[in-house]
Amino acid sequence: MTFSTFFTWLSFLSLNHLPRILSPSPVPTIVDVGYAKYLGTRFPDNDYTVAFLGVPYAEPPLNDWRFRAPIPLNTTRVSHEARKAKNGVIDVSFYPNFCLQGGRDGLVGGAGTEDCLKVNIYKPLNATTTSALPVLVFFHGGGYIFGNPRNFPFDHWIKQSPNIVIVSVYYRLNSLGFLAHPELVGHLGDMNAGFSTSRGMRWVR
Repeated sequence: MTFSTFFTWLSFLSLNHLPRILSPSPVPTIVDVGYAKYLGTRFPDNDYTVAFLGVPYAEPPLNDWRFRAPIPLNTTRVSHEARKAKNGVIDVSFYPNFCLQGGRDGLVGGAGTEDCLKVNIYKPLNATTTSALPVLVFFHGGGYIFGNPRNFPFDHWIKQSPNIVIVSVYYRLNSLGFLAHPELVGHLGDMNAGFSTSRGMRWVR
């Protein structure tokens, strides 16, 4: 299956993390997911949508993990970060930096970051844990080389159809994500570590 054949997946999932994102709160842009509180954002031209931008779904793929498959999010570490944040709430009200971009000449210097295994979550303002809404999970195209979920905002989708939750996934690109060579396997890395998309799906579930 090519990436373009599943660049959007619509699935009705048994949710784990997302029900907490949908939890009611006195301040509708703050949610408590158990291990941390996140501050989302609303849009000036849209009274129907709340977005949580750049919520991590896996550990940062840095250093020894650069060419490895993503590992589950260390929620203890995130909890410590939350306690140090202003008012104990992690700000996810702005789009995160995108994953390093590639091209025919390899990685484009200075464009993006390696610490990019995150998701953007768009939900109806009044959605709660009992809403039982379907979830659309979106993976951008770009030939495994470039792409940025920020280029595909979904706040107006929620405004037009306020009966769905939409999650867009950041995943590693180019040689950092889809390098596949026998000499890489073993102590150096894993084949096609860019399939962090599957880790993103596990986080949603």
